[in-house]
Amino acid sequence: MSASKKRHTLFGRLLVVFFGAAIAIAITWMISFRYLADEPYKKSFNKNIVTYTRLIADKMRFDPLAKSVIEKAAAVKIITNRYEIISQINKQDLHFKRLTSYISVTQPDKVFYILYENNFEFFMIRVKDQEFHPERLEAIFLSVIFALLILFFTYRKVQSIFRPVDKIQKMALEYGKGRFDELIPVEGDGQLAELTKSINNLALRVRSMLDAKRDLLLAIGHEIKTPLARLRMQVEMLEGDKPEMVENIKEMTQIIDHLLEAERVSHHSDLNTQKIDLNDFISQYRSEQTFVDLDSELILDIDPIRMDLALKNIINNAKKYSEENAQINIRLNSKERELWITDSGPGVKEENIKQLTDAFYRPDESRCRDDGGVGLGLYLVKNIITAHRAELNFVNMSPGLRVIIKFD
Repeated sequence: MSASKKRHTLFGRLLVVFFGAAIAIAITWMISFRYLADEPYKKSFNKNIVTYTRLIADKMRFDPLAKSVIEKAAAVKIITNRYEIISQINKQDLHFKRLTSYISVTQPDKVFYILYENNFEFFMIRVKDQEFHPERLEAIFLSVIFALLILFFTYRKVQSIFRPVDKIQKMALEYGKGRFDELIPVEGDGQLAELTKSINNLALRVRSMLDAKRDLLLAIGHEIKTPLARLRMQVEMLEGDKPEMVENIKEMTQIIDHLLEAERVSHHSDLNTQKIDLNDFISQYRSEQTFVDLDSELILDIDPIRMDLALKNIINNAKKYSEENAQINIRLNSKERELWITDSGPGVKEENIKQLTDAFYRPDESRCRDDGGVGLGLYLVKNIITAHRAELNFVNMSPGLRVIIKFD
């Protein structure tokens, strides 16, 4: 892999971002302590040490007893014996930095030494630094602020790197629902861009195969319907009663019609949508057996013909499996964007609910050919509802079954 390719790998880009953030934070801390803490502290330290030492020298020069008073008051140790001073310097390997012609100091630390020497006086002060240095706290505070800012911009950069992943995930969900009308926009030229192109190519191939299957099914359906129509006409022209033969032909025709319609609406771009208030739309289903509970205005983009077909299938199914003259309830919940259709029938076993929308599926206890239908009604309903970007769910009400349509 070439160097230019390596730079575009996701791992490489993240490595560069985090490595750069670490270096930026380290530099920020170094600069903060160098220029915001150490330099001001050293300047203040050196200036104060000179004044501090001069005052002690003046005090000891005019008051021989001042040494013990100063040690007690300032919590320092003053060594005036020249040989003891030299011994301490050699023993601890002290290195002094000259501040003035007669004052020198060791490196500032928790314990440091001040050496005072002129022609007449010679002493050393051992200081235990217990003072509070607010400038260092200020440097730490500013360093933390800068570090947080760097982390924030690092987070934003990582977020921008992974932004295509969110789009890929969103479109992958759409592809999983069979909606291939949009492709994922390609951003940049790295690994995620290559992944996006691969997914787009896969989506195009799947859409092409589904379109071919759809066209083939529609063509076969139309070809079969023609001889079925001729066969029904010939059967009806025969003498005698032939209700069973006619019903069988009707059932075959119904199967083909449902399959073709389900295939037509399997892609939402085939819908002829318009903005419709769902309150007005469901009002048409009010009858002696069907109670409709309206709600506030809910404007949706729906295909009125296909949605009417779906709701009629649900309502007829509810009537079929409810007791005679039992009430069917249709309720709109505009806030939740849900439409409920509830019957008073025996319901469906929980283990069978997920299979209700499968083609040709009929639970033994409630659905059979003797009751009418071929197990394609809810399959068609599912395709129509999905094409409208809505969800179809079933809930046992004990008694009764509730069909819930949730719109986006």
